[in-house]
Amino acid sequence: MDIKPPKKRRVKDFNKIANQAPAKQTKQNMAQDDNDLRSKISGVIDKAKPSGELPKIKEVIGSHPSDLKQLILDNKLLILYTLLIFSLAFFLYLYRISSLPKPTSLDSPTALNVQSFTDLSSNIVFGPPKFLDYLLLKLNLATALGLRLSSILFTVLALVFFFLIIKRWLGIKVSVLATLLLATSTWTIMQTRDSNFMNVFFLIVPTLLLTGSYMKRKPESLWIFPFVFLLGVLTYVPGFMWFLLFASAVYFKNIINLFDENQLKRSIGIVFTYILPVLPLAYFLANRAENVKLWLGLPSETSFELQTILNNLAELPVQLFITGVNEPLLWLFGSPVFDAAAGILALAGILFIAKDKLHPVRRLTLGGLFLITLGLLSVGGSVYISLLLPFIYILASFGIYYLLTQWFSIFPLNPFARSIGYVLICALVLGISFYHVSRYFIVWPRNERVIEAFESVSSDTIDERLNNKFYLPRSNDNESR
Repeated sequence: MDIKPPKKRRVKDFNKIANQAPAKQTKQNMAQDDNDLRSKISGVIDKAKPSGELPKIKEVIGSHPSDLKQLILDNKLLILYTLLIFSLAFFLYLYRISSLPKPTSLDSPTALNVQSFTDLSSNIVFGPPKFLDYLLLKLNLATALGLRLSSILFTVLALVFFFLIIKRWLGIKVSVLATLLLATSTWTIMQTRDSNFMNVFFLIVPTLLLTGSYMKRKPESLWIFPFVFLLGVLTYVPGFMWFLLFASAVYFKNIINLFDENQLKRSIGIVFTYILPVLPLAYFLANRAENVKLWLGLPSETSFELQTILNNLAELPVQLFITGVNEPLLWLFGSPVFDAAAGILALAGILFIAKDKLHPVRRLTLGGLFLITLGLLSVGGSVYISLLLPFIYILASFGIYYLLTQWFSIFPLNPFARSIGYVLICALVLGISFYHVSRYFIVWPRNERVIEAFESVSSDTIDERLNNKFYLPRSNDNESR
């Protein structure tokens, strides 16, 4: 029996093929290709033309898969996680909203700091939330629920931006856990349900970071316009101008790229989108120059001493990690703003950044924004803690990511061990959230100092507490007092 030798494998010489000259197209072939392309283009144009025949339009649309449907299918987990988090947030911020907390005067419109348009124009700092309160008053919706719904709006918007920026940096799983920590923080819940304006500070850092990210990656996107408009709205917030100037310096090249010479209308639209909401503020500051310091977040007292700054800086870590803020109407005194577990996650995030694991631009941006926040805290004290909150939980998100990557480096191919890592981190985050929620709904209403403070509360003290240093006393109130 003859056995044939195996055939030799033909190995293609790719270098020889690459060096071969392409076949020359004849004029006839080129003309045929040109005709085919023209027929395809004309077919597309014909389909795009408006037609009165509805059945044909339905056939054309039905012959292609829906982009929206495909987008939903591609991001179904993202949508599910997002709905779960913000459903939980709305539940926390609305649960027993009419009874906890319930100072008697907050159920009456007299507790509003904006009872007329004159009150709004007398001090336009925090103008947008004040305008919402004024609008609720005019619509006869200035109840405890109505006032707090406008406050919830700003907090939920801040959570959305926080979620999106962490998702862009670290992925959806870490963003879900980090957003859950921020949404369930006792400080977040208290500031949101108290119907004051301090929770607007939550919006500043996430908005600037997300706007910068969109300018770098999608400068042609139409989402730039709502972001620019929101920056104009936030310009009313005390101290925001320092953040805006720093962010403009960091993203200066990206801002210049927005103003394309070939799209003059779009460039003009971006400018007017920011200027229009800022015009009332500019008019107010031009006529009341004494409020410029207030708008910049600086103390109005001319004799502000260095010792006050040092005292505020010394008290800050004590307030954050030991005793909290000494204000029973706003906080559970004796309880820290941040728990030990969140502090450890933040330290792990700092270690992650220190190991050069973060993009230099992001490191520069976060560092500069943090220094501005620290400066405002040193001048204004605990009023600006809400500015610091997103920073701490951004660091905590880096800490979560760092711990997971370290765990996965030990178990790179074991799916069971990797799952255990996720379970442990999720258990830690859920434990932190339960601790913070319990402090608000269980411990805070039963604290003796809180009970005494709410029993003695009056319309005047509520007005003074909400006024803080961001309101000007009304002449009628001064005469009555």
